[in-house]
Amino acid sequence: MYNEKISYKLIGILFLTFMVGFLYCFIILPNIQNNFNIELDGEQYNIIAQNIYQGKGFFFDKGQEPIISDARYTLGRPPLYPYFLVLIYLIFGQKIWIVQLIQIVISTVTGYVIYKIANKIFEERVALFSAIVYGIHPLFFWYPPRLYTETILIFLLAIIVYYTILLFENLSLKHSIMLGILLGIFNLVKSSMLLFPLYIVVGLLCFYTYQKRQVIKSFLVINILMALIISPWTLRNYIVSDHFVPVQIGIGLQFFRGNSIVFNNKAGLLKSSFNEPLATSLQEEQIILNQLRINTKQGKEYDIFNVFDEMMLEWLVNNPKKFLKKIVKGSLFFWYLGSTEFKTKLILITQLLILIPSIVGMYFSLKDNKKVLPLMLVILYFLLIHAPLVAVGRYAVPIMPYMIIFAAYGCLNSFKKLIKS
Repeated sequence: MYNEKISYKLIGILFLTFMVGFLYCFIILPNIQNNFNIELDGEQYNIIAQNIYQGKGFFFDKGQEPIISDARYTLGRPPLYPYFLVLIYLIFGQKIWIVQLIQIVISTVTGYVIYKIANKIFEERVALFSAIVYGIHPLFFWYPPRLYTETILIFLLAIIVYYTILLFENLSLKHSIMLGILLGIFNLVKSSMLLFPLYIVVGLLCFYTYQKRQVIKSFLVINILMALIISPWTLRNYIVSDHFVPVQIGIGLQFFRGNSIVFNNKAGLLKSSFNEPLATSLQEEQIILNQLRINTKQGKEYDIFNVFDEMMLEWLVNNPKKFLKKIVKGSLFFWYLGSTEFKTKLILITQLLILIPSIVGMYFSLKDNKKVLPLMLVILYFLLIHAPLVAVGRYAVPIMPYMIIFAAYGCLNSFKKLIKS
């Protein structure tokens, strides 16, 4: 009977999550933002999807991409999200509202996975509380109306976190295989998890002190499966460029954009945003590209991006102290920096409501010997990956569900202690 009541509560929470996303997307957003461009595509994913749909392939026509204006098969974007859009267009036609509806459903299913994670580590109350907060938090119903990768990334990361928890419980072949496959799929949406196996093996070696051989086997299985999943795209990249590119290029370019954002912002809120620094960085890139076109092979994408990678390495060698400063400031901006000053303040307020109780929750979790190492490792990984490159609030969104779980545990424990006192 108790389990039935709990299951009905969960169904109700998931229904709430769906309705919040649905109402925001189709009723609230069109009324509060009349000029909202439903096909806003800041990273050109839908442009690529349209080109695939029209038979041109994973391709940019001349002038479709701001960095290099020439028409080309691009190496600068991972493939899965554009093909996700193309699949929807092939089945339902080019109806953006269908994409939005599917993304709302994916976001709702993510709420269930968040519940499963919280329930596995903590208890039912924490899981339900976490699912409710996830369902009504603005960060998670803001993205489904938009043609961005975040909705799918949050979903995939949730499943990855779940199987990482299982792997820390049991170094089985099944868990290693699932984690390798999931990481391969994630990296085809965004390649930020390519280093995750190397990172997570350190935690596993510390956790499984006397099973090092089994940890290494698990590590190899994860890497092999991840490599197999991304290998068809790696082969495609080699065919179109004659270079080994696992998923995408552009790390040097992103690094310098991150420099512009960090060094042209203060840690406070006064005129804090990434729009203006990013615009400045784009202008500087164009000046560099105009000079490089004379020396590169007809402006080939790989050659141009590779120059930025070499510039990045040179900058790191010559500016170690400045790089440390970037990491420190980036570790702050990662949580809240928005595209405008208003958005930065809004994001900061919503984030503080989660971050402060999450710190309390982490304290209680460690004190109560909860098995939270996988959650903490994932949170730290995302911070370590993005703070040195591009640190803006958008990139913290995929790990916020786990901060919510900690916050839920912190709030419930604080309330319990308050009642007792």
